[in-house]
Amino acid sequence: MFYDLNYIFFYWLCFLFIGILFYPLCSYIFKSFWDKGYIFSKVLGLGISSYLVWILVSFKLMDFSFLTIVMALSLLGFVNWWGWFGRKKKEKINWRIIIINEMVFFILLAIWSYIRGFEPNIIGLEKFMDYGFVNAILKSDFFPAKDMWLAGDNSINYYYFGHYVCAFLTKFSGVKSEVTYNLQIGALFGLNGVAVFSLVSNILHAKYIKIDGKVLFGALIGSLLFNIGGNFHTVVLLFKRGLTSYWYPDATRFIPYTIHEFPLYSYVVADLHGHLSDIPFVLLSIGLIFCFYLSLRKIKGDFLWKMWEKREKKNILYPVVVLFLIGFNLAINYMTNAWDLPIYMTLVGLGFLAGRWKEIGFNWKLIRETAIFVFLILGTYLFFVIPFNLYFEPFFKGVDFVQARSPFWMLLVLWGYFYFFGISFLILIYGKRIKRLFNRKKVVEFLARVLDVRTTIKEKRIKIEEVDEVDVFVVLMIGLSTFLIVFPEVGYIKDIYIKEYHRANTMFKLTYQSFMMLSMIAGYTISSFMKKSASVKRDVWSYLALVVVCCALVYPYFAVRSYYNSLRDYKGLDGIIYLDSKYPGDYEAVMWLRENVGGDEVVLEAVGESYTDYGRISSYTGLQTVLGWPVHEWLWRGSYDEAGKRTGEVEKIYMGGVEEVRGLLNRYGVDYVVLGKLERDKYENINEDNFRKLGEVVFDKGETKIYRIN
Repeated sequence: MFYDLNYIFFYWLCFLFIGILFYPLCSYIFKSFWDKGYIFSKVLGLGISSYLVWILVSFKLMDFSFLTIVMALSLLGFVNWWGWFGRKKKEKINWRIIIINEMVFFILLAIWSYIRGFEPNIIGLEKFMDYGFVNAILKSDFFPAKDMWLAGDNSINYYYFGHYVCAFLTKFSGVKSEVTYNLQIGALFGLNGVAVFSLVSNILHAKYIKIDGKVLFGALIGSLLFNIGGNFHTVVLLFKRGLTSYWYPDATRFIPYTIHEFPLYSYVVADLHGHLSDIPFVLLSIGLIFCFYLSLRKIKGDFLWKMWEKREKKNILYPVVVLFLIGFNLAINYMTNAWDLPIYMTLVGLGFLAGRWKEIGFNWKLIRETAIFVFLILGTYLFFVIPFNLYFEPFFKGVDFVQARSPFWMLLVLWGYFYFFGISFLILIYGKRIKRLFNRKKVVEFLARVLDVRTTIKEKRIKIEEVDEVDVFVVLMIGLSTFLIVFPEVGYIKDIYIKEYHRANTMFKLTYQSFMMLSMIAGYTISSFMKKSASVKRDVWSYLALVVVCCALVYPYFAVRSYYNSLRDYKGLDGIIYLDSKYPGDYEAVMWLRENVGGDEVVLEAVGESYTDYGRISSYTGLQTVLGWPVHEWLWRGSYDEAGKRTGEVEKIYMGGVEEVRGLLNRYGVDYVVLGKLERDKYENINEDNFRKLGEVVFDKGETKIYRIN
């Protein structure tokens, strides 16, 4: 435990260092935030610095090393603070806010790292894939990193930037990857918890100006629902089956043949997948979009057209800088979890339209400004994402209509409590204003003005001042979240998952984002309702809200208790030490390969199905093998042809004649052949004499041998 505390503390120091370096930029971008968005300095800094290193290494200008990372951080830190000291007007740094942010982040990082210590093993579900990507990147001097599960000139064909960020922090911290894998889960838990609190409180701050206990309480509830909340499935099943029979993964597979996960489940099972790794960058996108949206109110007249007028430069420069960063961060979103790109591209587009519509109305000016906006945001995004796309082939196969839909009562079980808050926001709090905005007279007037081309621009303005601009932004989030829930009931994105599971991945990736946005809206609604004058209606609503929140927060008790053995028997943060007891020879073989074999060499191991122990050598070392999990390669490459062919050829290498084996080893450039328990179980008639003739034993421990091929 003592060594783990050292790891946790040192990992936290790395985030502290990055956050301090990028504080000047963050304080400028989030200047309207009461806390200057300090927690986002870590996310923004990590995104910018890791991207710079990634570019340098991808274009082979520098290698992927500790020195390169330090040089990049030093350069970016110098630019940040040089800009800070060069400002004519700079606010005093609020060290109290920084210290509180750091304390809470450290506590949350330590809490979840401690929980991971009760079941740290990097095995099961997608962990071999995620950890293999991290190690493959660490083994690479230059990018793109090679695919550890498809030997040859094959780079990783996946949205791997989140895995790269983990490798970046591993290289920077100097901590072993089997430890940083678990620390990264803890860091995500901490970053997301603090970032959601900051985001919700600052959206409320933009409306109410004053930061008081009601604002902070709503932000806290939003953060809790976001980070550790579940859905109503837990409560429904508890009433139906009782405490002893509840199985926590059922809450994510309630609707048959679909997936509807949420952040806490991701923390618990600890797959370092893109949908989890991208959460801090998603929250940064929302924060940037909100700042951009607020900045539009200061622009009078045409957006960008008056940029060259001296008096307008100040008002125009800030939104342009923020828009540039949004485009950059959308590229990070895409490279980490591609599904997030269209979602938050839509949100920034809706924010722009809402902000400018209020200023200039619905007319040709708005269309012209929208075209400029689209050019800027898409141009920035494409500029930063092109280097990634040079070596990446998307597996998008089109859109189709679903073959089955969810029963409405099941949707209520999963999303009902969110819409308790959403509908409360729309009706109980702002119902009268919305009714005035959308009455029949307004609708008729709107249609008449749009259709009448002779009407002047001034007359065409449709005023929406009736609703507070911050509330408009929240309404946009509610609308977008609702669309993401409804879309999988109508259409789906085609992939290799067929038959009954055809819409599973679509529902998973879209509703995951709905859960996050609606959690924040719940916190916003609670604070907004608390701000209302005392009344019987408000008191009744408060009691109902308390019950709803408590029901949502029941889930972590069952999930953590079940997966982490009721927090008994602490094992530490080393994620592969379990291998020493399960396959002791394999563990020693992994350690030997790590120390003695370079990143360009190929090691042969048995081929097995996804989500099994097969692929453990390549995953734990980052070295290429002839074939890892075949179905995963099918997904990444869009065809099973290569994976199917290699499955049979690996079998021939282990059991064929010497000349045939020699030819196949040469074809795939195999340098080392592993013979362990899994190989002996898979291929019962292994012809070990072939390897004695073609190479020599360089490792022999227990049931495991490694032959080096001459």
